[in-house]
Amino acid sequence: GLFVKKGSLVDATIVESTTKPLSKKRREELEKTPSSQIDTDADSTAKRDTKYFGYKGHIGVDMESNLIRKKTFTSARPHDSQLLGELLSGDEKAVFGDSAYGNKADKQKARKNDVHYGILDKATRSRKLSNTQKKNNRKKSVIRAKVEHPFAFMKTKLNYKQAVAKTLLRNELRFDMNCILHNIFRANYLLSKQN
Repeated sequence: GLFVKKGSLVDATIVESTTKPLSKKRREELEKTPSSQIDTDADSTAKRDTKYFGYKGHIGVDMESNLIRKKTFTSARPHDSQLLGELLSGDEKAVFGDSAYGNKADKQKARKNDVHYGILDKATRSRKLSNTQKKNNRKKSVIRAKVEHPFAFMKTKLNYKQAVAKTLLRNELRFDMNCILHNIFRANYLLSKQN
């Protein structure tokens, strides 16, 4: 079937800022006279008609071990598809992700390099998904779903629910530490299963 060893699962999670969105005028004022109390690095995004203000943590997870191999941290603004290349290690034989990561150029590049492209197909206003595409999306979703586990671990076990620091760099450091902690706990679990 679709399961291929040496693959990556990619996803992103929104990490909302504890500060509120800034007006354009207020942002310009803060550029002239910065305040360490106000987050000027966070940005806005919309997901399913809901607006969010903050950051996104992006991860590329090994399909087999569920260890985080690549990560990046951005303001909430960049579209997930722009970060796909940064989440791949380069040795993958397969890549899976939700439809936000899909684009023709990456699909063609994957096929050219003999990489299984397991990014979910996306319907558009003018083109609905065929029954075959829907069926394939369900199969891909089962594989892709494992990428949610590191985020669930961070949010429940590490209480990582908001970006509390006032700069991208400081919030990224916390995200990096959470990725490291996830990998330590996951590796410990995998090693304990071998014994």
